[in-house]
Amino acid sequence: MSKKEYYQDGASRLDLRYIDNSRPRESKSQQSQLEDHLLDNKGIKTPIESKIEGDVKKGPVYQATDSDLQNKVQGLFHNDKNLANYDIRVYSNQRGVELTGIVDSLSEKEYAETLVRSHFNIPVINSISISTDGQIVDDDVYQELIEELKLRNLDEENLQIQVHDGVVTLQGERPENIDDIVAAIKTARGVKEVHNFTSPEKETTLEDIFHSQVNNDREE
Repeated sequence: MSKKEYYQDGASRLDLRYIDNSRPRESKSQQSQLEDHLLDNKGIKTPIESKIEGDVKKGPVYQATDSDLQNKVQGLFHNDKNLANYDIRVYSNQRGVELTGIVDSLSEKEYAETLVRSHFNIPVINSISISTDGQIVDDDVYQELIEELKLRNLDEENLQIQVHDGVVTLQGERPENIDDIVAAIKTARGVKEVHNFTSPEKETTLEDIFHSQVNNDREE
């Protein structure tokens, strides 16, 4: 199977190779965070995040006109081994569904949305939040993501990595395995978003070759 596959609505299949299910879930802590973040019943209520194992299997596509759409979507989470332990809630209307709750990582948040899109041909608003299980600062997030990269033997030395309010920014020359690096970073605790601003390696021009030869002549 290729690294990315696309569904009929254009959503790409999430790369689930780096989901770590070995960490315990602090359900009580997440439940309290969920209750603290609930909004009015007009729209989205809470954010949550998760971690995933295996591939998302595409199921039958339903239309948004199904009267029991909310129950069907909720059933997906109850029956999914990666998300069953999370209190992810679904709110539906004629425009689509909104997902709220709290999960452990950005990768799980994205997985929840991908799971819904793979079964239902409807718009999805992903208001799931990522649990920090207490106070976590950007330095902690940085250390977490570096640990995730080292666990997978992914080299980040040539990358410029910055973290601000849980948002990770990558800059520098783009390595060939940048997709693997981004996927691993999304599993780190406290990471809310990943912005990849890396650029391809600069192609060598005739002018570069000329200047290189001139410099070599001078050194000799």
